[in-house]
Amino acid sequence: MISKSKLEKLLWSLDILVFTSVFLLMNYNKFELIFPKNNYLYLYFIFILFWTGFSSYYDKINALIQKPIWLVFRIIFWSSLMSLLFVVITISFSDLWSISRIFMVTFMTIMVLYELTLALLLKIFIKTSGIKVINIESKRENIAQNKF
Repeated sequence: MISKSKLEKLLWSLDILVFTSVFLLMNYNKFELIFPKNNYLYLYFIFILFWTGFSSYYDKINALIQKPIWLVFRIIFWSSLMSLLFVVITISFSDLWSISRIFMVTFMTIMVLYELTLALLLKIFIKTSGIKVINIESKRENIAQNKF
């Protein structure tokens, strides 16, 4: 048995690590610089802000663990789409016009494909290995009775 909180922390860490790695690799591919400078450094922070914000809002990590795969795919899609939308809106209203739109769309496509693959592999692994994920922190919920 694995505690849900440990698995969530592991998945959050993995998500941020892959996010940063993909961004740095794409930046290196475009500019031959490992660490982004100027507008692309701002883009990284804008992306990470909206990525983690919408991941938390849609409770994406918890859904990866407990929800059915079709619902996880839907949550990943909407979370990523909203992140991209808000990044584009932020860039449009700021002074970051020189950022490549192809860079942003490619980055988001890679991240969505990574998360879909991770979700599928995680669901298959949990199902075939017989691992049970338990929620230590949850309290007993009272069953609501229908009273008039």
